[in-house]
Amino acid sequence: MKQIKKFFQKIKLEVIVTAVLAIVLGILFIVMPNESADTLCTVSGILLICAGVVAIVAFIAYGFVFGGYLLIVGIALILSGIFCLTYPVIVTELLTIIFGIYIIVDGTTSLIDSIYCARAHIKGWIFLTLLAILSIALGTVVMFGTFDTIMIFAGYCLIIDGICDIIEVTVFSHKIKAAKKKILEDTDIIDM
Repeated sequence: MKQIKKFFQKIKLEVIVTAVLAIVLGILFIVMPNESADTLCTVSGILLICAGVVAIVAFIAYGFVFGGYLLIVGIALILSGIFCLTYPVIVTELLTIIFGIYIIVDGTTSLIDSIYCARAHIKGWIFLTLLAILSIALGTVVMFGTFDTIMIFAGYCLIIDGICDIIEVTVFSHKIKAAKKKILEDTDIIDM
């Protein structure tokens, strides 16, 4: 039982670290939206790679059952980070699309968690669903904006997304865990 509790505490910590990185990146976008785009690309690339590594380490540590989506998110973040570092000129033109995709993917994983909670009839799943939909909507707006007009908005969206992740972890993580456990227990596994 202690191992399971430690397991979920580590997941919480890693999600919070990723959320804090998103908040830091959002602050950078707000503080310096047009100045030194190359620096912004470098910092963004490094932060994306760090967030991707955190997600992949979480996947390796916790396995597919509790964090299968972490592998996909981690790979997407690392690839986005490498692209930022390799092609800064192109990235300045595509930065809003990259971060819009990140916010949409993150919101989608939260939506999946809310579906687990809904299927298990866990209280609060509607709030979690609304947070996920808000992240997806904000990511969509960021993705289709132009660099000059959207960078500050992208910064706010990353901050909001990071805060939503922290709320999800601190308020809903035990409910999500209970929902996944209940659904997995209710599902019959057929041996081939």
